[in-house]
Order: sequence, then C-alpha cells, then structure tokens
Amino acid sequence: MSLGKRLKSLRKERKLRQYEVAKIIGIDETTVSKHENDKSEPDSVTLEKYSSLYSVNVHWLLYGE
Repeated sequence: MSLGKRLKSLRKERKLRQYEVAKIIGIDETTVSKHENDKSEPDSVTLEKYSSLYSVNVHWLLYGE
C-alpha cells in the first residue's frame, strides 16, 4: 500500500474530510488531496503532523511496517 493510500485510509477511519485535515495540520486542502493520491509527497514536517494527527509512527506511514 502506498503512502497516499495509508493517509486516505487513516483519514476515513477517523471520519475526517480533507479540508478538516488541512486545517488541523496547517496545509492547503489541495495538498492533502495530492498526498492522498500520490501526486506529491509530504515534507518531513508535514509527515510528522500527519503521524501526530493519526497517532501512528512516521516509519509506518512511509513503509507500512
């Protein structure tokens, strides 16, 4: 599973919308969409914010392990 698919799955599990995630972590909604659709990869700071929001390890986000 790709990083984008993991991000999307985690967001849906928590019943959040992309605009809510964007507001919480301080990025644009279109950027969340690009990350979830594997059109771009988040930088290290944004990865940390995703991991904190979803209570998962950055390594798991990247590699699924």
